[in-house]
Parts: sequence; structure tokens; C-alpha cells
Amino acid sequence: MDRKMNDDLTKIVFLIVYYAIPFLVITSRI
Repeated sequence: MDRKMNDDLTKIVFLIVYYAIPFLVITSRI
């Protein structure tokens, strides 16, 4: 796998997790 593509994919996954966790915490409180 291309190194640059792998780094971009890691950043995308990190951002999804970074935004998904607070969203799940908020929705679980309601």
C-alpha cells in the first residue's frame, strides 16, 4: 500500500473517531 495513501487514511479514521466519540457521549446522555 502506498505510504501517503496510508497516512491519509489514518488521518481520516482519526478524524471520524475524534468527532464520533463526543457525539456518542452526547446522544447517550439524552
